[in-house]
Amino acid sequence: GHSTAAPFWIAEAGLASGQLWQAVIELMTGQGSILRNDVRDYLESARLIERTGSRSFRLAVRDDLSRARIERFWLVDIEETLGQLLGGRGWQIELVLLGDRGVRTGA
Repeated sequence: GHSTAAPFWIAEAGLASGQLWQAVIELMTGQGSILRNDVRDYLESARLIERTGSRSFRLAVRDDLSRARIERFWLVDIEETLGQLLGGRGWQIELVLLGDRGVRTGA
């Protein structure tokens, strides 16, 4: 089943999760942390699907390649950008596959 995560509210930002993710992407692009082509290929399809702690979120990405590339190239920037937008330090992102909810079923 294709599950799309319901948006949720992030009080620190005064934004819904989808808007916060767009703000992260725009800020990273504006700061030169990521190229627009890479945003299109890897970040635009990603979704913040839930908050897992006071300073942590789960980010769902569409495939293993996206997860590997985000982890290798942009994860630290994403976490730092969250800090710029939300305040404070130590924000963390856990990457999962879309529709996966972090539960890996045997495949």
